[in-house]
Amino acid sequence: MAYATSAAQGTTPQDTRGYRLVQLYNQAKSMRSELDAHCLEIAERILPRQMGDFFGHPLPEGSKRTDRILDAGPAKGLERFAAVMESISTPRNSRWHRLRASDKTLMKSLPVRQYFDDITDTLFRLRYSTKANYPTIQHESYTSMGAFGTGQFRVEKPREKGERGFRYTPIHLGRIYFMADYQGRITTAIRSFFYTARQAVEMFAPDGNLDKLPQAVKREYEKPVGQRSERPTFEFIHVIMPNEARDRRALDHRGMPFTSEYVCVESKYVVETGGYRTWPIPINRYVTGPGEVYGRSPAMLALPAIKTLNEEKRVLLMQGHRAVQPIILGADDGVIDKFSLRPGHFVAGGVSPSGQKLVHEFGQNARVDVGLELMQLERKDIDDLFLVTLFQILVETPQMTATEVLERVREKGILLAPTAGRQQVDCAGPMIERELDLAAEQGLLPPMPAELVEAEGEYEVEYESPLARMQRAEEVVGLNRTLQIIAPYVELTGDRTPLMHLNMDKAMPTIAWTNAIPADWMRSEDEVAELKEQAAQQAQMQQAIEAAPAMAGLVKTAGPNQKQG
Repeated sequence: MAYATSAAQGTTPQDTRGYRLVQLYNQAKSMRSELDAHCLEIAERILPRQMGDFFGHPLPEGSKRTDRILDAGPAKGLERFAAVMESISTPRNSRWHRLRASDKTLMKSLPVRQYFDDITDTLFRLRYSTKANYPTIQHESYTSMGAFGTGQFRVEKPREKGERGFRYTPIHLGRIYFMADYQGRITTAIRSFFYTARQAVEMFAPDGNLDKLPQAVKREYEKPVGQRSERPTFEFIHVIMPNEARDRRALDHRGMPFTSEYVCVESKYVVETGGYRTWPIPINRYVTGPGEVYGRSPAMLALPAIKTLNEEKRVLLMQGHRAVQPIILGADDGVIDKFSLRPGHFVAGGVSPSGQKLVHEFGQNARVDVGLELMQLERKDIDDLFLVTLFQILVETPQMTATEVLERVREKGILLAPTAGRQQVDCAGPMIERELDLAAEQGLLPPMPAELVEAEGEYEVEYESPLARMQRAEEVVGLNRTLQIIAPYVELTGDRTPLMHLNMDKAMPTIAWTNAIPADWMRSEDEVAELKEQAAQQAQMQQAIEAAPAMAGLVKTAGPNQKQG
């Protein structure tokens, strides 16, 4: 099993295991207080819907959270960043990876190729099922990564009886804490959440055995309906960490690489113990500093610009307000009893007997245009950090040639590779491993071919996302440049020898893949060979037909000569 559980029997509030886990949780919170303050400051300005879980209970539903936002541009930039990351790494409308045998010679076997194709189809079908909710959760993870540097979610199988497949659950960064091993790999996660007594029973005691729960939860649940509190008040933690006492001979959770323990924080009560065979929490990290566990986000770099933009917007609004509804200056001895700024209103006493104005406007020389220019500079910096301008190039210059488009795509691949590329290692790889484990546990995978069984089922993931195509565009650009250099020489001399150095049969699959041509639109190597053979036969037939009149004339000429001889 990928996850096994058992109720903690005989545990007490004095259980040392529960105390140690709660102590570890408190240490993790204390160590991350600086980061939480930083993330809260960012959330207040560009992601208000995720403000509540930093430093305490979630905020009430529907509460106003936009007090710190004056300009909505940075928030829109964050949403576009998440859309960019999804479109280049895990696009919803295409297959962005496939599985293949680690040994390339095995891929020559038709059963092996068909086996991995079937597995890939199964993963995408289960992942994008309407009940799985993967696209929404992954988008939220990219959003959290853009704002806070780290985005995460859980991959589990359904808890409902009779249900099969995958379930993806979002996790707010303010409610999960990570720890890394000596190599910097995240191996420990502590997730905090609040339940009502009813929810705790539904989660940990669906069979009705309330002895699995702490006394405080039991007392609250046993109250009559209507007297129970429906406010989440009981805090639990879910601790996932390496199984230091692993027994490889055990078939239950004791033999799994990771332990899983649920603890009630208030009573230090271990509610449930279990284990995982694969890491259940894929993590997106943008960039990390030396020795840091959590990622750093583009919003952290953009935060000074965001604050400046909000202040500039505030000042600009004040200047605009004064320009539209100016301050009125009046003389001491010329006070007007009834003064109105309504259009068409007659103001008696507004001028002196000599015609001099006794009322003047103040602040008409405000440079609103300068304020707009300053705001535009800050917006550009923010859009650059959120990769927005990087993807506006093709839109802003639609008259580019095909060569220029390839060059732009290649440049984007180079710029995105260091940041977006790590998502394949941190998130996509562990997620696919977890999905394969869950699918195998539920019997959703096809039987393995014999030759693959002998190779112990070793596989690798080949990514086919738009980002991978951008990175491979270098090869297509190089071929295009080479042809541009050769073409004038061939046209001038008629010598086609330089073109013979290029094997277009091998280049075409890569060119088609880079340009996102669907695989089922392409002919296989056998089909291409068959077409070549047919073309050669047709050429021979055509040559024979064209040569037939000359051959007939030769026969007629040779006939009399043979008679004379």
